[in-house]
Amino acid sequence: MLKHLTIETMIQWLLFLVIPVVVYLMFFRKKEGLLSFLGLKKSQRVEKSLFIKISIVSIVYIAISILWTQKYTLGSDDIRLLSFNESGLSIQTVLIILIHSIVRTSFLEEIVFRGFLINSFRYKLGFKIANHIQALIFTGIHVLAMLSFDIIDMAMGVTAIYILSVYLGEITKASGYSVFYSSIVHGTLNVLAGIIFILMSV
Repeated sequence: MLKHLTIETMIQWLLFLVIPVVVYLMFFRKKEGLLSFLGLKKSQRVEKSLFIKISIVSIVYIAISILWTQKYTLGSDDIRLLSFNESGLSIQTVLIILIHSIVRTSFLEEIVFRGFLINSFRYKLGFKIANHIQALIFTGIHVLAMLSFDIIDMAMGVTAIYILSVYLGEITKASGYSVFYSSIVHGTLNVLAGIIFILMSV
C-alpha cells in the first residue's frame, strides 16, 4: 500500500508540473527563476491577523467536513483509513497519512495553484484577479467530489473552499509569493481530514 502510494505520488508530481514548467520556459524565464515562479523560496513574515482569519475559515471548513463525513459516509475508501484498518496506527499508516495529506496533495497543490497560477496571472492582471482565478479553478476541481451532495451542502462547500483558497492566496502574497505558509495551513487541514476519517470509523 505504501509503495503503491509512493509511485502514484511521483507520477502525479511529474504530470502536475509539466504545464507549469513549460509555461515558465515559454513566458517567464527572463522574469525570475523557476523555483521562485513556483513559490519555492524563502518566506517573509506574515501578520498574525491573517493567520487568525484563515484559522476561523479552517475551523468552519473542518466542521462542515465532519458533517459531510457523517451524512455521506465520506472517506470509506480513503487510503489513510484503509491503512489504519489494516495495520492500526503503525509506521505505515503514519507515513501514508503524511505522504497522502502533504506530499501528494497539499504541497503539490500549493505549488500549482498559489505558486504557478498566481504568478502566471499577476504580472498582467494584478494579484487580486490572479488570486480569484486560482480560487475559482481550485474550487471547481473540488466540486467534482461534491456531485452527490444536496444543493445546500454543495453551496456550503463551494463557499468554504473558495474563501479558504482566497486566504491561502493572501498568505502567499503576504509571505513574498512563497508557498511555505500556505502549504503548512493546507497540509494541516489535510492531515486533520485523515484523522477525522479514522476517528469517525472507530
